[in-house]
Amino acid sequence: MAKNEIKKYTLIPDKLQLGYNKLKARAAVFADKKNQSMDKLDAQGVFSWLNIIESHPQYAYQGPRFIKIGSNSGEEFREKVLIPWLNKLRTPEYEGYRGIIDFDGTEIYTPSFLHEAFGGAVYQGYVELLDIEFVGIPKEELKRIYKYMRMQLSKQKLLERCDVVRSQAIKMHRSQEVIELDILMGFIKQGTTGDMQKFQDRLNILAKSIQTM
Repeated sequence: MAKNEIKKYTLIPDKLQLGYNKLKARAAVFADKKNQSMDKLDAQGVFSWLNIIESHPQYAYQGPRFIKIGSNSGEEFREKVLIPWLNKLRTPEYEGYRGIIDFDGTEIYTPSFLHEAFGGAVYQGYVELLDIEFVGIPKEELKRIYKYMRMQLSKQKLLERCDVVRSQAIKMHRSQEVIELDILMGFIKQGTTGDMQKFQDRLNILAKSIQTM
């Protein structure tokens, strides 16, 4: 943050306004202090700030989904930037901190990048992303992020239930159901939000079939 300069951020959704007001007040106090990272400021407050473009300017132009497809990918961002930051927030030193992810300065947003980065992190178990505050991002792009994260959370829960039903099928020597569950789990991993109810219905049928035999 430049000397004597306070950035203006657009917080979305409205429920984040209170957090913004607190952050703005803190920024006013510390804006004239040189060479202080947001983490240093956090030592005097309750926020940990991930300013994507300031620390990783290459992501101003978001790339494809996977590393193998091209540079600045969502997979690369997730593994090299996002997850290390989330792991830091899980340490005792940062207990009670509220995370903020700042997209200010992003020139190009790509759905595949956002899906793989944020949806992929939730799929890997970082469900706390749903409670992170996002700033400096257009409303439509933020909606897209939440859509991807919630879809991956639904997949994760459905796959966990599949594992439970599959274990029951194995114990009861129901090989056909085990095969069907393996196939279903593959479809779930590749499916979209609109597919989840269909997969849930099929899982319910298989679970009932195992329990009634």
